[in-house]
Amino acid sequence: MAGAFGSNLDIDNIKSIEMIPNIESDKIKIIGNAAGSGAIQTILYKDKYDNMNKLVDKIKHVELANHKDFNKIFTDSLML
Repeated sequence: MAGAFGSNLDIDNIKSIEMIPNIESDKIKIIGNAAGSGAIQTILYKDKYDNMNKLVDKIKHVELANHKDFNKIFTDSLML
């Protein structure tokens, strides 16, 4: 779990509402500011920079708000 939001979540609670899969809690790691740490590593270490460049082509941005059923699915899920 990363970021300010993820770092402040209770693992058992988010598993109980199925926000994340029900896996063993010891397999979940709270890492804090992953974006900042990753940025620093890509600046300092060439191998990290090279790995990041390989990933860039594999990443696909999905704008959920543009999905025709997103709002309905999202609001219906809030009622669970």
